[in-house]
Amino acid sequence: MKFALVSTIENETRNLPVGLVRIAGHVKKHSNFDVRFIDNTFEDIYEEIDKFKPDIIGLTTFTSFYNDTIDFAKNMKSKYPNIKIIIGGAHISALPNSLHSVFDFGVIGQGEKRTLDLLNALEGNKSLKNIDGLVYHDKGGKLVINKRKPDPELELAKSQMDYSLLNKGYFKKKFLPETGDFKVCMGIFSSIGCPFKCLFCVCRSFWGDIRFLDVERIIKEIQELYHKYSVRHIEFYDDLFVINKKRLTEFYDQLKKVGLLNKVTFSCFARADAFDEEMCKILKKINVKSITFGFESASDRILKYIKNHPNSSDKKNRQAILLGEKYGFRVSGALVTGNPTEKIEDMKKNNDFIDFVKKHHGNRVWIQIMTPFPGTKMWDIAKERGKIDDDFDDYGNLKSGKKINWSHLQVHNRNAALLLDEDVPREEFLKNYNYSKAKCEKFVYRIFFNSIKENPINIFYFLKESPLYLKRFFNFVKQ
Repeated sequence: MKFALVSTIENETRNLPVGLVRIAGHVKKHSNFDVRFIDNTFEDIYEEIDKFKPDIIGLTTFTSFYNDTIDFAKNMKSKYPNIKIIIGGAHISALPNSLHSVFDFGVIGQGEKRTLDLLNALEGNKSLKNIDGLVYHDKGGKLVINKRKPDPELELAKSQMDYSLLNKGYFKKKFLPETGDFKVCMGIFSSIGCPFKCLFCVCRSFWGDIRFLDVERIIKEIQELYHKYSVRHIEFYDDLFVINKKRLTEFYDQLKKVGLLNKVTFSCFARADAFDEEMCKILKKINVKSITFGFESASDRILKYIKNHPNSSDKKNRQAILLGEKYGFRVSGALVTGNPTEKIEDMKKNNDFIDFVKKHHGNRVWIQIMTPFPGTKMWDIAKERGKIDDDFDDYGNLKSGKKINWSHLQVHNRNAALLLDEDVPREEFLKNYNYSKAKCEKFVYRIFFNSIKENPINIFYFLKESPLYLKRFFNFVKQ
């Protein structure tokens, strides 16, 4: 049987859809299925599917793109009526009862083992009852949700990624805003999950608490990327790569042991209220060049509320900026507005913070709309306010009477600030949001021009791949 993992999103930043590739590699290694990874970033997925003629297609999606994924699946079903389609990812894991009838199966949580179990059951015409975390409609059309057991560590912790499945385009040099230059870059995980409980984040509902992968295994993966694929920059996709100082020191020791210290640069995510001098010194030794924070807000009251932690504060955010400046890191981060209980005076504090980031040579800061995603407290609040509902399929109703669908749940959709309090004047909110966003946009242009100023040869790389960067630019403007 033929199994295709299909990435339907055109990803102009060329960030690897790790989950799909891991599942593809796991199925390839542990079965006799003919497996392919088909990627809309570099390929015409319809043309490639026509050539490959898979029996089963695996997809993944976030809530924002659920409608698009449904449309793609409908297209496949109309063309290949007998094809089976599996959907996984954050959306269906958080809201399994939203499984659209066009999908034959939904996989909740970590997908490597569950997908393989499902494929083996389909191939052997076996019962689906014992496959945990599986969602499907029975012959009578009734939705069946098999209980989800704790996620198995399995391949994420034990095996290497099968990079041979990837399009070679992933191993071309690309512009890295994190470092300001062009390098072959790859994103990897060294841990999954998060110990914190922010009210807006889907991480815990999908991954659960934090689990660390073996450092030696991560080093082997970096060695393969460096020697076989000429990768010179690694992005750690971990929610909090820096959470464990002892592990960071072990990572440094192992990197030095295999002779890769200072031969690879790194970028990672961190948390301002868990960031200090000692951590900076370790990260500097490892050759971390850029760090991204979730600053979220410059209002202490809002910050403590949405991050659900008493130590979060504007002061800690600013200290993180200053530490980044001191140790030469490129510091970036996100702000979010339109929060429950947030007032205009809270929002205006973000503008001063943006100026502070610029003054202290921060790399970039951006601002988004607080968006309720399934599996989060913000989703529950939006439901309580009657803004959204678990049961809506293609459409649901806002109190205003306007129609919304899954694709409206976008962090840049300023017209669907579903969590904004009713007593906050929407026009004033939009005016301040647009002002903050304009201030943030200046960082993007500065990064571009500084990269050429620091190394004029970079202009040739931009020209060489101008269609890609023009598309990226227009998407940025559109947002």
